[in-house]
Amino acid sequence: MVVGLVLAAYAVAIGLTGSALVFREQIQAWEYPDLHRSASIPISTTPDQVLAVVREAWPDGRPLTVTWPNQHSPYWMSYVLLKKGAREVFSDPASGKIIGDRDPSGGFNGWLARFHTNLLLGSSGRKLNGYGAWLLVVMSVSGTILWWPRKIVRPRLRAWPLHHATGIVALPFIVILSITGTYFIWSSDYVKAVSSVFERTSEPKARAVEGDLMSVAELAERAYAVLPGREIQRLAVVDSPTQAVRVTMREGTPAEFHRVSTVFLHPVTGDVLAVNPLSGRPAGDAILSWFSALHFGIFGGWPVRLLWFLLGLSLPVLSVSGCLLWWRRVVVPMRRKGRSRVAA
Repeated sequence: MVVGLVLAAYAVAIGLTGSALVFREQIQAWEYPDLHRSASIPISTTPDQVLAVVREAWPDGRPLTVTWPNQHSPYWMSYVLLKKGAREVFSDPASGKIIGDRDPSGGFNGWLARFHTNLLLGSSGRKLNGYGAWLLVVMSVSGTILWWPRKIVRPRLRAWPLHHATGIVALPFIVILSITGTYFIWSSDYVKAVSSVFERTSEPKARAVEGDLMSVAELAERAYAVLPGREIQRLAVVDSPTQAVRVTMREGTPAEFHRVSTVFLHPVTGDVLAVNPLSGRPAGDAILSWFSALHFGIFGGWPVRLLWFLLGLSLPVLSVSGCLLWWRRVVVPMRRKGRSRVAA
């Protein structure tokens, strides 16, 4: 009884926060309107100029990536790793001036993400979340098994039709969402399992070469030459001559992070170390990328997002209706028996 009630409360919390996070980009734009203006700004600065200003503002920080202006935000965005936490720094593409910054784990959107990911309990919460997701899979399968022999029965309980209809429609979604959610908790285990069966792209290593690191702008031009017609989504900023530079080229919208091609470049010579185009990516890469796409519902545009939002609400609906069924079937008869014994 206690386990069921706890799992019901967990399902309500995960379902509500997950449905809200379907619109995380819109929530970010609502929280930080100055960083997500719709008007585009001409780019007259280079990523190197932007990074120089960012390094001056955060001398103790280390820029890890720089994201090009896009439809989601018209500004350069530098992801800076700090001694404690990180910052997303937005820079004007015309002047290079810093427009603003934010903590990726802060604000309402960050709170939602942390609650949905680790229940606000850190690493311990992540593991609890993973176990809870597997319990939801078990509950879904066992509920189907219990329902199947009684599918022709029509109980008088009003909660039953709602619980029955919602469960049948949402069952595949709950199973997929729960399994893909555990990928973010035990990602290394999933990667090993997929790699043992399917081919995957291994990140190349750059050989040691004398010379200075190429500028980010020069590396970007090399990537454009390798995959012409694509837009750069993000470029990894390296500080070692033996670390390959990963350039992510967008094939879809900025939100569709599973639809990208990748170019690996030598940081000193700019030589192409590897190319992983979207159209020819190995099966293992495609499977792992779809784990994220299926969990977040980032494919298919707004129809899929709205569907994912509604299906996410199925968890609270099933939890509440299931508790009502349990109350009517278990608690009410027990109370009636107790009253009858007292009367006798």
